Amino acid sequence: MHRTSLRETARISGLPPDAISSEAVWKSPPGWLPPTFHALAYRDFTLLWLAQITNSLSLWMEQVARPVLVLLLTGSEVHLGLVVAARGLPQLLLGPVAGVVADRFDRRVVIMSSKAGGMAVNIVFAVLIVTGRLELWHIYVTGIFRSMTNAFDNPARQALIPSLVPPKLIMNAFAINSGSMQLVRILAASIAGFTLALWGKEGTFTIIAAVSIVPVIITYFMKVPAWARIEVTKESSWLHSMAEGFRFAWKEKVIFAILVLLAIQSIFGNPYIQVFVPVLAIKFLDFGFMTALGIPDERTREVGLGLLLGASGFGALLGTVLIATIGERLTHRGIIVISGLGIYGLAIAAMGVSSLFSTALLPFFFVTLVGVGQSMLMPVKNVILMEYTPNEMRGRVMSLQSLDRGLSTIGSSAGGLLAALISAPLAMGVYGLILVVGTVVTAIVIPSLRRVD
Repeated sequence: MHRTSLRETARISGLPPDAISSEAVWKSPPGWLPPTFHALAYRDFTLLWLAQITNSLSLWMEQVARPVLVLLLTGSEVHLGLVVAARGLPQLLLGPVAGVVADRFDRRVVIMSSKAGGMAVNIVFAVLIVTGRLELWHIYVTGIFRSMTNAFDNPARQALIPSLVPPKLIMNAFAINSGSMQLVRILAASIAGFTLALWGKEGTFTIIAAVSIVPVIITYFMKVPAWARIEVTKESSWLHSMAEGFRFAWKEKVIFAILVLLAIQSIFGNPYIQVFVPVLAIKFLDFGFMTALGIPDERTREVGLGLLLGASGFGALLGTVLIATIGERLTHRGIIVISGLGIYGLAIAAMGVSSLFSTALLPFFFVTLVGVGQSMLMPVKNVILMEYTPNEMRGRVMSLQSLDRGLSTIGSSAGGLLAALISAPLAMGVYGLILVVGTVVTAIVIPSLRRVD
């Protein structure tokens, strides 16, 4: 585990070795701030965090509202899968390019430009809906453009985090970031469900557009330390830089193992949010108990969808708060990553099968367990990737990780077709089991990940 030497600490943070030894580099967090939130003592990380929270709020509201919109317009699981594919494909194609951009340009500018592009697409989409001009092809086209803008955000943002907090707080920072996203998922999914019920698609997508303005403003005020900026030699071409990133990920077995697991999760795990849960909520599960809360019967399914996604976020929030509190004391991290993905897959399979034999109560339990498994996986794997990757390569390595959104389109498209053939509950069960088997096989074939402490 890379925690001991001055050279390794410098490599993780991006600081020069002589700067690590200076106490003036990082001020200690104030005594009144609980250890769980120590990374928030640093201004620029806090701004990055706030920008991502507001950005994720609009993204998650759209994750709930867009599938409902597609199902209401077409009633087709196949169209739902294809819409997800259209949105994810650009990220699959642009991911490696985005990584090179994150390693060659000011990462703050890259992040702000990405969020500004997403804001513009959201505003256009909201105008189409409010004016009554929305057609199915608009959903496909705006989804593609939204994906193109978002492809450049994740590599630059995640590569920047280790440069904004002290090395000992990198795990804490990633856990806070991941946990906050889960809390936002709870709020966003619930808000989207209720706004769809109360104000319909017009009000929901207007709110999404308005919220997406905020992260652009916040990112503008963020500053990146001068030593965190990457200097690229003129002799280094874009193609050479991209190939260098692929070679590095291939040779470093721990990184390669994590990327393999991420690919498996992307194809067979991520579609639970984009395809299976929306179909289960709209077509299979009974949310009749919500009528007692004053929700009209014809709107209970939209609200139920929001609550299901919120329950997943609640489970992930519990796990990431625990990991943020433990921080650098966390051990056996390779086993934690493998176990988290295994729990993730088992819970997905159980949720799909249980929806055939019960009301929404058991699926609520299992989707919460999905969140717990996710919380064991996401922040820990990110820190491992950072520890094994030098600062000048982080954008490219994280861009390979960001291919998850592109790969998930493959799984989502196939998932939509499989759901149409054998039903969504059974298709979800099959995906969960494949995810578990893939995790076990990877852990056996690439043992170096299991040894990461």
